Amino acid sequence: MKLRLMLWWSLGLSALLLHACGGKVDDVPSRCEPGSVRVCGGSGVAGPCYQQCLPSGDAFSDCVCSGGGPGGGGSGGYPTGGTGAYGGYPVGGGGYPTGGGGGLPCGSCPDYKVAGLINLPACCAPDGSCAAQVDSTVAALVGMSPGCYPTNQPGAPDPGCPALTYTNPLDGGPGYFPGCCGAKTGTCGVTIDLTSVQGPVFGCTDVGAGGGGPQKCGGPSGNCDLCVQVKCAAEISKCMQTPACAAIIACAGACTDQPCVDKCIFTNPAGQPVFQDFMTCVGQYCAPDCQ
Repeated sequence: MKLRLMLWWSLGLSALLLHACGGKVDDVPSRCEPGSVRVCGGSGVAGPCYQQCLPSGDAFSDCVCSGGGPGGGGSGGYPTGGTGAYGGYPVGGGGYPTGGGGGLPCGSCPDYKVAGLINLPACCAPDGSCAAQVDSTVAALVGMSPGCYPTNQPGAPDPGCPALTYTNPLDGGPGYFPGCCGAKTGTCGVTIDLTSVQGPVFGCTDVGAGGGGPQKCGGPSGNCDLCVQVKCAAEISKCMQTPACAAIIACAGACTDQPCVDKCIFTNPAGQPVFQDFMTCVGQYCAPDCQ
């Protein structure tokens, strides 16, 4: 099975860790107001809307927002103003120094208890999106800065971005967060997905470890990113929820040639069908934008 992943990888395709609602994004500044209702694929999902929304009638439009506070558009309309776009807030140095607590203005953000032991209480990022608070004790254990970290930050694996290695506080063994390139910031971060231990998906996150400021990475991928995020959102989400498929993605992120990518695919046979579905979708719907 010959899958031409290297072409796709070289484009800096982003947003592999997606919101359960599909991760539809747009580069326009309009936002869904906190407290809105997500309407994705025609099915309303109760809860705050933190996604950037596409204009109704747009070729990629299957996610709009309705209800909510000032600035929220009507159903099928285009919301003006507002805050709290999913994945749209630049992260730049160890999260935000804002606390959690009750009465969160960003809505019903969940608290997390990682492996039933480590508390990551809900907090609000300045843009109004949901986030999780990493206190100084937890931060010191994994080598990151304490702060209020937004969840579901989009990005693509990037071998040029440094990984974060640490001692796992749960079992004392080695831990590893692979390097990634933030889709909206164009700077390096690390991919953090703690769902296997009942934690949040932070996504491609700048953890504030190390000095010198954020490291630039990747390059503009424009319509290719947008097309894949919208047209193949279900396939990406399924891949990242399938351990063997996610392993292919993580492994291939360190490759510099096609034989290396082929080896990643060959050594994870259980993930091949789901991975092939994703690559088929990219080729079917996004080939013109991703050439």
